[in-house]
This record gives sequence, structure tokens and C-alpha cells, in this order.
Amino acid sequence: MCVRHMSTLVAMRYHPVLKAFSQHLCTAGKAKKVALTACMRKLLTILNAMVKHQTRWRKGSQSSSRILYRPMLWSKKEEPMPDAVLASFTDVRVLYLTTIGRHSGQPRTIEIWFTCHQDKLYLNAERAHNANWVRNILQNPDVHVRIKEQQFAGRARVLDRQADRVLWDTVATLSRHKYGWGEGLPVEIVLV
Repeated sequence: MCVRHMSTLVAMRYHPVLKAFSQHLCTAGKAKKVALTACMRKLLTILNAMVKHQTRWRKGSQSSSRILYRPMLWSKKEEPMPDAVLASFTDVRVLYLTTIGRHSGQPRTIEIWFTCHQDKLYLNAERAHNANWVRNILQNPDVHVRIKEQQFAGRARVLDRQADRVLWDTVATLSRHKYGWGEGLPVEIVLV
């Protein structure tokens, strides 16, 4: 108990997310021990998620009390994945995409079709901006991708219909060729 207690006290003082969370609880009239216990639970949840998703501890970048957990899945080395690695996945039908819930701060995983093009992955959101996973990406572009047994960190962005017109059409064509369906909002993922 002592180790969790002390590590939580330090996190509440220096980690922006836990600091904001504890301040939010205290402002809402919660006792300091209640805030400490809630932050302790939150810290354990963060650490468990880090173990589950094999991510490293990195200093949080958000201080908003609404964001309860924001893992930094994007590594400092921002070089794209080699084409040879992605080429081995061309026959795979689905990948598993994990985003961070924009309200809950918890990992959210979906199974989704994908295509590969120029060392990047592309997904199509059938519900466009109404898809929860797209909304999560707009809030936090750091994602986790699992294809077969291989896992990667990545950074996602939603394509713009005007600015990315040629790429948008290319992704739609690739999706139609692979799945017989290429509609929806394209989302690009760069793996590292």
C-alpha cells in the first residue's frame, strides 16, 4: 500500500492528467483521501493499460480534467514503416485498431478493413465523422494497430476531401478492388 500511496502522491503533484483529475475531485468537494484513492485507482488503470498495450511511460501532455488517460503510443522515432513489412499484410482482411476514448480516456478497439498504399495504412469510416473511432482520432491521433500477431504504434489523420483529392480517390479504388466497397471517409495511419 505504501508504494502505491507514495507513487500516487507524486503523480498527483507532477503528472498533468492526474493533477487535473485530483484538482477536479477536490473542487467538486471530495475529501483529499477520496481524491487520493481515486487517483491511485486511475494510476493503476493507466499502468495496466500500458502493460496490455506494451507502451512506455511518457510524460502526459494534457492537463484537461476531462481527459483521464492519454497514453503516448507514438514513438519519438517518426519514420514510416518499410514497404516490405506492409506488403506482407496485403492479403490480410482485417486489422484491430485501438484508439483512446475521447470521453472515457480508455482504450477502444475495433476490427476494420484496411488497405496499404505507399508505406501507410488506410481505413474507411462508413459513418464518416459520426464513427466513434474517427472522433477519438480527431481528439487523439495516437493509435495502436494489430495485424495478425504483429503490433504497431501509429499516428492517424482523417483525409481532407479537397486537399487530399487524389489520395482519397486512390484509397477508394484500392478498397473497391480488395473488398468490393470503397465508400466512406478515408483515414490514414503511419506506423512506426
